[in-house]
Amino acid sequence: MIRPTKYMDLTANILTIATEILSELERTHIVSLEELDAQIQSRINEKARINFIPSLNLLYLLGCLDYDSETDAVVYLRNSGGDR
Repeated sequence: MIRPTKYMDLTANILTIATEILSELERTHIVSLEELDAQIQSRINEKARINFIPSLNLLYLLGCLDYDSETDAVVYLRNSGGDR
């Protein structure tokens, strides 16, 4: 569960990182996992590394992206309704 606290860094929370991931994937449609992690860290900050994988998990569960294990890349799914 995503629960806010007064100590939460709003620039590096799961929803902010998920938004940045989606904006990058809309631009490129497929990107390697390592490159995506580096881009998110450069856009937000080093603290984004902590919530990077949970953000990917959230987007995967929502049906917004998929993982290609052969190329170790994240693939953007245009239908965000979960239809695969």
